Amino acid sequence: MATPTWVSALRHTVKDAGFREGWSVLERRGRVGIQRSWQGPDGIRQKKSISTQINWAPGCTSAVLDVLNRLKAGIDRGLSIDEAAGLLLTTEATNSTHQRSQIDWDAALEKWRKEKLSMGMKPRTFERNDWMRMQYVLKRVNSSHVENGKAFVRLAPFNPQGVEYPGGSTSRRCYVNTVCQFLQFCVEELGFDEKWNPPLSRRKLKGNNINPNIKGIDKPANSGKAIPFPEDAIKPLMESFPDTSIGRKWRLATGLIVCYGLRGVELNHLRFEDGQLWCDYVKRNSTGQTKPRILIGVDPEDMPGLSKQLLAEWLTGMTTIPRAIQREDAEASLSMSIYLGRRPLWVGMKKAAKEQGRRLSIYSFRHRYSKALDAKGFTARTSAVLMGHSRHTFETHYADGELNPQELLSQAAALL
Repeated sequence: MATPTWVSALRHTVKDAGFREGWSVLERRGRVGIQRSWQGPDGIRQKKSISTQINWAPGCTSAVLDVLNRLKAGIDRGLSIDEAAGLLLTTEATNSTHQRSQIDWDAALEKWRKEKLSMGMKPRTFERNDWMRMQYVLKRVNSSHVENGKAFVRLAPFNPQGVEYPGGSTSRRCYVNTVCQFLQFCVEELGFDEKWNPPLSRRKLKGNNINPNIKGIDKPANSGKAIPFPEDAIKPLMESFPDTSIGRKWRLATGLIVCYGLRGVELNHLRFEDGQLWCDYVKRNSTGQTKPRILIGVDPEDMPGLSKQLLAEWLTGMTTIPRAIQREDAEASLSMSIYLGRRPLWVGMKKAAKEQGRRLSIYSFRHRYSKALDAKGFTARTSAVLMGHSRHTFETHYADGELNPQELLSQAAALL
């Protein structure tokens, strides 16, 4: 029996999309079946087939490619084909070409639980906090028509009885933070579509802080100034990022902060002009505000040329800044802290620092940059300008005048 023209076209399109070796689509009881084959460790060829709810009929190509891409994204992140398929289940298709994807949120939550526990969180702590909150939220999600991350998070700030928590309350902020962390994990680690990213701005969702100036609370001994990030730990950290699209984005963001001494939010205010990298971020406080500044990269001792390499990646668009950082507030650094909190090396270093009564944070990268400038022989006056101190702070603590870009470049050329 001759193969229908539309089936041949479907299979050619699948191959052209990059699904050649080891991938095939076939008919299974009137639905689309996907078969994956690969070479096992013992050299024996292995096969695995999964069934979808996509109708085996003309017009199914886009839905098939969507499922294939999602399966591959999950496998690239270390999931088995069964695990990847379990996270993304297609609903029954209509006779038209429109397809919808239904996500198994419970399976995703279980993955998140394992991730949290593997990073050192105690099971009881997770169950009493994140797990409990997500169970209540998922009940509302599963009974609602939720199409994206923004709609998902809007269902977060409610108590188990369905009453909305007051704006700025601790419970409201905890629920919103938990849901945003969960969705960020789903997109970055499980390969969910980017539409499930939590909203960049969460201030309205959390509401105004009811008690913005709470006093009388003792801070723990390690809650003070962050320590500089160790120079010899930079290379292991940079090499620990997974070689995935998301992993490369976070490696770029972390590397730029390390090499240029940036605040997290400043990654959104970079420009390259006349052969130089600039930061246009303006930080305002009671003493004044900062000005646009030229940036000078200081490479880690074990990674010469890293700053130029990262700059080239950013300029060419080969790698972009993670979406989670594209925020105009302190939560840009918080998003980075959440991501690094899933990297074993970072978790181990934070734990070791805490045991010594010290604190390791995202700001430790900035302290490392200051320390590196000092080691290279930069004056305190120059370092202050490179790091974007306010004019008042600069004139009060370092000098009476300002350095222009040419002076900065001259000093950098002589010292680097």
